[in-house]
Amino acid sequence: VTGYPADMLDLDQDVEAELGIDSIKRLELLERVSERLPDGWGATMHDAAAGVTRLRSLRGWVDALVELLAEAGGGGDGPAPLPAAAPAPDATPAATPVAGDEAPGEVTVLASRQPSADKAPVHDLPHPRRAEHPADPALLDDPSPCPTFVMKARPSGVPMVPRDWLSGLHLLAQGDHGLTEYVRSALRARGATVVLIPISTLASPDAIRDAVADAVERHGPVRGLVHLSAARTRPVDWNSSDWPARARVEAKSLFTLVQASLPGLLQTVQGRAGRVLGASAFGGRFARDLPTHIEGCALGGAHQGLLKSLALEFEQLMLKSVDLDPEMDPGDLALQLIDEYVIWGGRQEIGYPRGQRTVFDLEEVLLADGAPTLPDNAVIVASGGGTGITAAVLKRLVRKGDHVAILARSPRDASSDPELDACATPDEMRAALIARGRAQGFGPAEVESRLASAMRRRELADTLAALDGRGVSTRYLEIDVRDAEAVAAGLAGLREETGRIDVLLHGAGVIEDCLFADKRDASLDRV
Repeated sequence: VTGYPADMLDLDQDVEAELGIDSIKRLELLERVSERLPDGWGATMHDAAAGVTRLRSLRGWVDALVELLAEAGGGGDGPAPLPAAAPAPDATPAATPVAGDEAPGEVTVLASRQPSADKAPVHDLPHPRRAEHPADPALLDDPSPCPTFVMKARPSGVPMVPRDWLSGLHLLAQGDHGLTEYVRSALRARGATVVLIPISTLASPDAIRDAVADAVERHGPVRGLVHLSAARTRPVDWNSSDWPARARVEAKSLFTLVQASLPGLLQTVQGRAGRVLGASAFGGRFARDLPTHIEGCALGGAHQGLLKSLALEFEQLMLKSVDLDPEMDPGDLALQLIDEYVIWGGRQEIGYPRGQRTVFDLEEVLLADGAPTLPDNAVIVASGGGTGITAAVLKRLVRKGDHVAILARSPRDASSDPELDACATPDEMRAALIARGRAQGFGPAEVESRLASAMRRRELADTLAALDGRGVSTRYLEIDVRDAEAVAAGLAGLREETGRIDVLLHGAGVIEDCLFADKRDASLDRV
């Protein structure tokens, strides 16, 4: 199942650090195990995936799978429903199912991302019809139109449901002074114990963790968090050292605050787990159709992606993004935020343009005839090294006579490996590297690293050959997009030579997927 011979594996090896199996590969590995099980058992394994993939050693996997399958086969015609897998060492204790009629003050702990069978996820999350439109790069040669979706705003009244009375500790990340004070007063009026996390503290992950620990020691577990730091309208100077510092305060601080507060947020009190609300100030439509006179900062949109990711991993939490109209009175804005904070569930993204509560639905649209096309001999700049999604889009986009400049960190003439280049498939490459590892004394993690490099080298060669075959001229610029000066110099030279740049295709990025609780500050910074 792992692709490695038994003599290269040790049951106590760390599956990520020593075997090179990250969170995505762990899911793929579990899928392979499921495919080898009898009918009905694979689904049982799939349901337990979140718990099993948290385990950090092969021994933990084996023990958990043996226990799960033993319980699944404990009678009846097919596998019985499984409880959540045992948590990793030092993790939160196993979950107790949430029941809406718990006694007041009774606390249970939710460790699994799986909601109880009779309880729907907290949020209504509209999304495209993924099953109808698989994101398979191999399908990009299909000439049929790509489905296009837009977000449509529609007015929505405030739900006529009871408002929750708050209790326990609620953290308030400081934003603009007036809004912060109104929100703090409103939270206290609803029964919350409020601890303000000032902007000076938000600038340091260690200071945030210390502040949260101190608040928990004095007031008990964190029950909720309101993040106002991104709802600031002062524009950012992207050409100065100002924006990294603001990114730490307005975007990354929410990650640190939630991570430090997670043990308390995952507790349930009277049927409710914790709640997190992030606020922005893009006019109430999340910068869609942003009025020209409203100067928002792009950093304010970061909390949307973070909270959506959290909703996938912790479906029991209430997570909301609220976009405000900065031209309204701070007192009115505070009332809008508090309304959303004390209403459990519902939409995850809500806006208030001119004070009108608004929600957003995905709507499929057809591109209009006569849509703008690229000029002849277009000049296209693509970051991302000519692999992955960048390569797939380029192959669909370019035409004969176009000019493509590819920006990448790795040198184009990276050392080739004739033995690996002769392999027809990734499995053959892995087998060759395993044999080399046995001879040279390196293990699976190094095998996976070298395999990834070889696959990138091969994909780049395929991309360049495909572009050349279409009559496209290409150049490869060894530029790290994290180096602002190098990027500016490279683009200036290209513009001077060609006279223009028609398309910027930005595909560069870093993928370091892991569970939220395992994410580290350095990894977040790299991503």
